[in-house]
Formats: sequence, structure tokens, C-alpha cells
Amino acid sequence: MRQNKWKRYVVIIISVILILLTCLFFFSGFYLQSNFANVSFEQILFNLAQPLGNADKKIVMKGIFWCVVLPIISTVLLFWGLYKTVFTTQNNKKILISTIIVVLCFSLSSFYLFKASKIGPYLTAQQGSGTIYQDYYVDPKTVHFSFPEQKRNLIYIYMESMEQTYDDINNGGDFEKSLIPNLSRLRKEGINFGAGSSFMASGAMGWTMGSLVAQTAGINIKSFRAQDDFDPNATVIPGAYALGNILEDNGYTNMFLLGSDANYSSRSTYFKSHGDYDIKDVYWAKNHGLISQEYWENWGFEDKKLFDYAKNILSDLKNKQPFNLTILTADTHFYDGYLCPDCEQTEDSQYSNVIRCSDKRVYSFVKWCETQEWYPNTTIILVGDHLTMDDEWSKKIDSDFKRSIYYTILNSATIPQRSDSREFIALDMFPTTLSALGVQYDSERLGLGTDLFKTEDSLVEQYGLEKLDTMLYSPSNYYIDNFLR
Repeated sequence: MRQNKWKRYVVIIISVILILLTCLFFFSGFYLQSNFANVSFEQILFNLAQPLGNADKKIVMKGIFWCVVLPIISTVLLFWGLYKTVFTTQNNKKILISTIIVVLCFSLSSFYLFKASKIGPYLTAQQGSGTIYQDYYVDPKTVHFSFPEQKRNLIYIYMESMEQTYDDINNGGDFEKSLIPNLSRLRKEGINFGAGSSFMASGAMGWTMGSLVAQTAGINIKSFRAQDDFDPNATVIPGAYALGNILEDNGYTNMFLLGSDANYSSRSTYFKSHGDYDIKDVYWAKNHGLISQEYWENWGFEDKKLFDYAKNILSDLKNKQPFNLTILTADTHFYDGYLCPDCEQTEDSQYSNVIRCSDKRVYSFVKWCETQEWYPNTTIILVGDHLTMDDEWSKKIDSDFKRSIYYTILNSATIPQRSDSREFIALDMFPTTLSALGVQYDSERLGLGTDLFKTEDSLVEQYGLEKLDTMLYSPSNYYIDNFLR
């Protein structure tokens, strides 16, 4: 009798654990599938290992609700029902059947989370050791850079979740009426490497920090490696020689302006250690009396203020040329974006209105730049960081449409040597940016990025996006030895 009682207790304990895991896996999988359908497992690992700083409270609270609150409540209710109807009886057949059902549900929820998190392609890529860095990486430290006698200023604007997809059908988008008519106009004025060119969205760098690193260092962030001597905090690639380093070594003043907490996702650490950027974030604005200590809108302060501050900063930087002002917007971040009171509401959803408002705001800022005395010697790069993660809004986009990221280069010092339409990813912006500034160097590639002003095919043109992503996900001893130590 006592032995049977202990067996019953063991079954109950195991059932509780399995029910909790089943609910956790199911709701977490549903949360990922519903909100992060385009997010790679690499990004999930990276964000779990990084300081969140002051992340958007909507995202944090939604994650807590789906991945903590709902699993706990569901576990309590399910177990209570199971306990009252099964475990309080002496019917061993009922107990056996219920246990089998719990195990089956656990297995199904595990498989569901496995698919929703996209861990499969990641694990496949971890088999063996990749050689992409040994085969293709060009170390910028070994390259001689020749800057023009009058060094050009750089304004590099990362536009949160800005896609070429938002344009109309006649201009490479998927909408009958363009949501970004002004950015479309700027694109026609700038350099785009062929009318049908495509800035493709690589999963290996498909989030903001991943894109920032790729576009400035020509490498992808590898967030995790099961190795005893690997430092999980070394995700800001201390061994990389990036755009900021090159510009700093050639007399540039580097500055990073953003309306959020720069510590989020280690952005401050990365930019400070790769070019000694002067970081101006939400806390800089508070400490300088631009906003009150209690002020908090969206991720910190909104893009309207961001571009107002940028104008004031540029008025000071004109005396510190050459300069590199890097700007990161945030209003178009999911969910639904941040709609300023002065934004027109002409579309059928808030996110569409936010995109249209951001389009006007960036265009207005660029046109202001064009009136400044320093503009003739300044190159402006406008680029999205990744595809939008607002999956509910993205249902507006045809599922068969080949989505791409927005970009254009304005007032470039160089013209492309090829006239055909190019395909490229964030890695290729690193060497391309230097060429746009008129910098000469004897290489077709820097990092893993290909200079789009030159003639060599990019890696994505050589291998295709799916195969290239697999190569980038693969473990690399070269990466660990050269970038993380």
C-alpha cells in the first residue's frame, strides 16, 4: 500500500513537471510564431545573452504574459482538473491513460517550439566547422586605405524595419499605393546598384544589433558556442576592425545618436570599442536637459526629437570635420510603431501611418542637410536594419513577394563599375560605405562584405541566400580566435 502511494506521488510530480513544460513550450512557441515568424534562432540566443536595457515595455510585458503568466495559470488549472478527476481515484487505468496523454502533449509541444524557434536550421549548421571566414574574410587591418585629400563627411541613418517592400509595385514594392513615396524619390536620386537590385534579408543578421555589426564590420554576430573557454559576454567582437576604427584612425569624429537606451543589446559597448563613438542616447538627452528625467516615449524619445537633435549636433559638427554621424530611428519598431501627434492618419492601420510618417520625417531631414554648407562634401546613406517583425501587419504583404530592405546612397564620391542589378546583404555595406566616401583600397572585399562599387560578385550572388546563411551559422574557430579573444 505504501509503495503504491509513493508511486502515485512520483507520477503526480512527473505529471506536474510535464504539464508545466508542455504549457511553457506551447505558449512560447505560439508567441514566437505569432510575433517573431521572421526571427532566427541566432537572434533569440543573442538577445537572451545580452542586457535588455530599457527595452520597449510592450514587448517585455507581452513576452512575460505569454511565456510566464499563461503557462503557470494553465498548469495550475490543468493539474487541478487532472488531480480531481484522475489522481484522487484508485483507477490505475485512468492514471495510465492520463499519463500517456500528458507525455504525448509534451512531445507535441516540444516539436511545436522546435519549429517555431527555427532551431532546426541552426543545429544543422552547427555540425562540423565552417570555413567561410578562412576562405573569404579579408582582414581590414591588413588593407591600406587611401582617403581623398578632402575627407568626406558621413551621415549614416539606420531606419528601423524599413523595407523596399513598402513602395508601390512600379518601384519594387508590394503596395498599390506607396507608403514611402519620399524615400522612393530619394532612391531615384541616389545610387542603388541597378534598377532591380535587392538588399536581401539574411537571418544571420536579421535584427538591429546583428545588422549594425554586419554593416560596420563585415561579419555576423555569433551569439553562442558550447566551448569551455568561450566567453558568452564577448558578443561585441573585440577583435574586429570596423568602419568606426578606420574612420577614427583617419581623423574622423564618430558619433552615434539614438532615441533609446544605448546599453540595450550592447550597442554602446560595441560603438565605443570600435571607433570611440560619442554616444548620445535617451540618457544623454535627459542629462543635458533636452527632456525631463521622467520623460519616456516609445523606446525613450521619439524620432521627431531625434532629427531635431541631429540638426543641432550637425551644426556643431561642422567645426569638427570630417565627421561620421550615425543615427538609429525607432518609431517604426513593432508592435504597431509609435505614432506622433503630428503624424497624419490617412492609412487603415497605425503601423502604415507610422511608416508614412517616418518616410516624411527622414525626407525632410535629408532635404535640410542639402541646404547646409557642409553637404557638398557629405555622403548620406539611408538603410533599413532588417525586415519588419510586425507579423500581424505583414499579412498585408503577398506571401510570395520577395521582400527586401530599403537602401540608397546619396551624394556618393564614387560610381559603380557594374550596371547590372545586384543582390547583397548587410555585410556588403561595410566596404561599400568606404568606397562611397571616395576611399581607395586594393581589395574587392572587406570582412566578408563585397564592395558593390567594384566588379566582384557578392557572396549571396555566388551562393544564394539560404546556403550563405547556413555557412554563416556554422561554427568557426577562426571567428573565435580572431574576434572573440
